[in-house]
Amino acid sequence: MVTRSLVGASLLLGVCACTDDHFDVVNNPTMGGNQTIWQNIKSNPELSEFADLLQRTRVMKNEDDRNATQSFASLLDQPQSFTVWAPLNGTFDATKAKYSQLLEEAALLRIAAGNVQTPETPETPETPENPEAPETPDSPAPTPSSYEVPAGLTAEQYLDLADQKEYQVVDQFVRNHISRFQYQSVAGEQDVRLMNTKNSVLSNNQFNGLPIGSDVYYSTNGSLYTLQGANPFAFNIFELISSSEDYSTLYGILTDPQVDHKTFWPAASTEGAMNENGEMVYVDSVFLYTNDILDAAGAQIKNEDSVYVALIPTNSAWNEAVEKVSSLFTYGTTYCYDWDEESGKFLKNGANALKFTAAEMDSLQSLNTNEKIIRNMFFTPSIFSGVNTADSAQIINYVLNADSLKTTTNTTFYNANLGGVNPLFAGINPVKASNGYVFPLDTYRVDPAYSFIGRSETQAIHMTCSTTGCITQGGQNIILNYDNLNPEVQGELADDRYGYYAVSGNSKLTIRFRLPNMMSARYKISIQMAPNRINKNHIRLDQNGDTIVEEPKFDVQLLGDDLKTLSGTKAVKNIKVDQDKVSTIVLYEDVFFPKNYVGLPSGYTSFPMLEVSMTLAQQKSGNCKALSIGKIIIEPVRD
Repeated sequence: MVTRSLVGASLLLGVCACTDDHFDVVNNPTMGGNQTIWQNIKSNPELSEFADLLQRTRVMKNEDDRNATQSFASLLDQPQSFTVWAPLNGTFDATKAKYSQLLEEAALLRIAAGNVQTPETPETPETPENPEAPETPDSPAPTPSSYEVPAGLTAEQYLDLADQKEYQVVDQFVRNHISRFQYQSVAGEQDVRLMNTKNSVLSNNQFNGLPIGSDVYYSTNGSLYTLQGANPFAFNIFELISSSEDYSTLYGILTDPQVDHKTFWPAASTEGAMNENGEMVYVDSVFLYTNDILDAAGAQIKNEDSVYVALIPTNSAWNEAVEKVSSLFTYGTTYCYDWDEESGKFLKNGANALKFTAAEMDSLQSLNTNEKIIRNMFFTPSIFSGVNTADSAQIINYVLNADSLKTTTNTTFYNANLGGVNPLFAGINPVKASNGYVFPLDTYRVDPAYSFIGRSETQAIHMTCSTTGCITQGGQNIILNYDNLNPEVQGELADDRYGYYAVSGNSKLTIRFRLPNMMSARYKISIQMAPNRINKNHIRLDQNGDTIVEEPKFDVQLLGDDLKTLSGTKAVKNIKVDQDKVSTIVLYEDVFFPKNYVGLPSGYTSFPMLEVSMTLAQQKSGNCKALSIGKIIIEPVRD
């Protein structure tokens, strides 16, 4: 055995030269070698399969880098500094087959582009002429393949798709075995930063757990090690979704051009020269990427610097998810809109209302269902209380046992097994991604009533309402204090505030509270009432100066946007208000809203209403001329 270390690497790393008796040094004039890394790869028959992939891939900055010309074979022949871990022939057959297939598909797509494009299509760039650079062979003719080239695309779309496939090979395989820095496998445990920005561990003569060969090829531009297998690619969450057929339905939705956008950014691109059509040809094109669904979810799952927990349904679970969630988005054929406060009704109604065809309702339902599921799949461990986000065990334990979890869109997922393991995650083995953890769902366990339908307690004074027969339009905002609070009345009101709705003259009092964002689901609706005498200033006296004892009663009903009683419901009559305390009264224990009001097209707002009323007869029989309302409580019915 030869017991020498790489002098250049020692100087680069700022450490003293060390010795080890594990490696046989190959090609060793003064420990720097007399060949480049590429020459060492090419001359080694045991690395021919790796060499083939290096020659067939370009040094692409990203999947849009169509102007890339240099092959990775050429790159590793340049006077730069690299460490390469090259898998030996026969140790990565499945991986090689996968990425060879992608390159063959890319070649077929480029042929398709040439067949539809009028201007001459540039071929896949070859290595520039350079006597010092290795010859880059022409791409081999595509072998017979089961891959079907999609029909009807433009030349640009074919080329984009080809570049995406080639970049998969570049990012997931080629760059996954190369580092821009020099590392010694004989040093202690080291974190290795690869060209694709992924991190690997070098320890005990192993690279990410794969044995490193006994020979080290010191080269003029770095070091070459052989590897017993392909280094597994550390997929981030998005890459996990994109790489598995199990998630193909979800991936198709996320990459649909309707939601996934790529926009050319001329100001950041490098201009070249005008072509024969007077159009600028850019030497380096920069694009901006946006995704309507993921951006709205606030989940940058392509970002290696963030950590997420993701609840991802497989294809079969996705179908279950759609079946469960889509019922929330049952749209009606007609929606009144353009609310007018003065008249207390929608101006656009009847023939002028918003109308949907069956196809439009289905489309809206599908769009909003998909977005609701996807936007609520992600959790951010940084908000987990008392959890070290660098500790996998702590993160997983929190996810399994927390009473509730908030998604990146602030939707709360409640633990239906309070105090125990959340049924959402029980028995699922999380998959480690480079930027978090994925819980794959083979069955969709999410109950919309425990997640997508929230519970709200809204103070009446903060709810938009219209009133008739009321002294003050919208009621009065009353604040209780030491001077006006009646100590004889028990109970508390939030912030010591409530809405006071006093009757104007001999009129029927009607208060219509808007119920925003109601979905097609079952709800429990309650109202918090206070006796008017909670405020000493609202105690009424008769002509003799004696206190008028009130026994108020009121009615409620649910109205659709057409101002008719909501289908399937009835008015609740003569509800009494307790005169000794603040009380919460259940108005509807289990009421179903037949149509959804969420996700209407932009510019259209519609809503049902809760109508609270007190007739003239009720005012007389109850000796009452006002109602004091604390809040409206709406919550999902949970089985």
